[in-house]
Order: sequence, then structure tokens, then C-alpha cells
Amino acid sequence: MRRTRRGSISRRLAIATMAFILVASLAVSALQLRQQYLQDVATARARMTEIERGFVPGLTAAVWMVDPSRIELLMDGAMRAWRLAHLRVRTSEGEVYERGRDPGADAIARGRFTLVHRDGAAVEVGQLEVTMDDTAMRAGIRQRAVSRALGLTIGIGLGAACLLLLIRFWVTRHLRRLAEYARGLRPDTLHEPLVLEGRNARRTDELDDVAAAFNRMRVAMLEDLDRRRRDEAELAAHRERLEDLVEARTRELTETARELEAQRDAVQR
Repeated sequence: MRRTRRGSISRRLAIATMAFILVASLAVSALQLRQQYLQDVATARARMTEIERGFVPGLTAAVWMVDPSRIELLMDGAMRAWRLAHLRVRTSEGEVYERGRDPGADAIARGRFTLVHRDGAAVEVGQLEVTMDDTAMRAGIRQRAVSRALGLTIGIGLGAACLLLLIRFWVTRHLRRLAEYARGLRPDTLHEPLVLEGRNARRTDELDDVAAAFNRMRVAMLEDLDRRRRDEAELAAHRERLEDLVEARTRELTETARELEAQRDAVQR
């Protein structure tokens, strides 16, 4: 015979609820992180204007003054400030200053600026190439995803534990009481009504309906037993009356037979 595995409905409900909330929360978080990534990409592309306004003039002046140390210092600062992937400065004399590595197809934004020194006349002193990728953005997204997933797991775990306790307090213990009452129903225990402890009499729910149905069934069983007892008592009384009537008729027939026999003997004599 196959053995039935016993489980707890409160535990299954808590696990199912936790799994559903976790999946839904992760889906919503994924959409939010995707939206955040798109916003970061748009922000990164908008930084080209900041670079043109805040970095190009200073770099142009350094290239015009032929100050390699200042050019490299400005390039290092730009790499850190705007999280650039690749930065290249090519002067009109053919000198090249480069920072980072060109990401190729992984680039999300590219910019090319002409370095023009304006001192009366406009003089082109070089070219600036700027390339951005999403490496830093992806790292930030991953970090936020891990933090959010950890927070969701902890929060949902605590919520599931609270839900488990509430289900056990509000539902499971009353279901266990209903099962114990049903197992203990006997003719000699039908006079004991089913009472669920800790219930609010002014606010009823499905458990109170089930308990009321059990009590109505108990009353119906009591009435049925009482009716059967009355029927059995009436049958017993009727049986006794029939036995008395048969006995009386038997005596009458015996006396009649004796009288007939005496009359026959008298006739014969």
C-alpha cells in the first residue's frame, strides 16, 4: 500500500505566496532596471554636450600651448568624470594622446570635436574623439540588481514567515479542531457542541459557517437518534402487547378446547 505523504496547507500557502510575489517582484524589478539602463544610456549620450562645453575649451588651450602634461591631466580627469571608454587627441602637428580602449561595436555613443583656437582668427589645432560604452552602466545595474534581489528575498522571506504564522493562527488550528471534532463524533459525544476558540462572535467567516454546519449536523443526528429510540420503544411496547394478546388468546383457546372435550365426553357417556 502506498504511503500518503502528509503536508501542511499553511506551509504550502506561504511558499506559493512567496514564490508568486518573488517572481512578480523580480519581473517588475527587471523592467525597472531595463528602464534605468535606457535612461543611463540617454544620459551618457547627452554628456557629449557637456564634454563639448566643459572639456573642449580647456583641452584646446592646452593643445595650443603645446603642454603635454596638461593635456594628459585633462584627459585623465575627463576619463574619470564622464566615465569614458576611449579618448584620443590628435594635434595638427601629428601628435596623438590616447586614453582607454576603443570598445568597437559595444560603443553606445561617439563624438568627434574639432579643436579650434580663437584668438582673433580661428585656428584648428587638433581633433578630439570621444567614445562611451556601457561597462560602468552594466556594473551599476548588476550591483543594483543584486541589492534589490537581496532586499526582496529578505523582505519576502519575512513576509512569508508572518503569513505562515497568521495562517496557522487564523486557519490551520481551527481546521485541526474541526478534524479532531469530526474524528471524535460518537453517540455519547453528540451533546457537546463544536466551539472554535478565539473567534469573534460579531465577525464571522467561512470557518464559522463550517462550524455552524457541524453543529446543525450534530443536532440533526441527535434528533434522528431520539426518533429512533422512540420508534424502538414503541415497537417494543407493541411487541409486548402482541405477546400478551397471543398469550390471552392461547389461554382462551385452551379453555374452549377443554370445554369442548368435556362436552364431548358427556355426550359420549
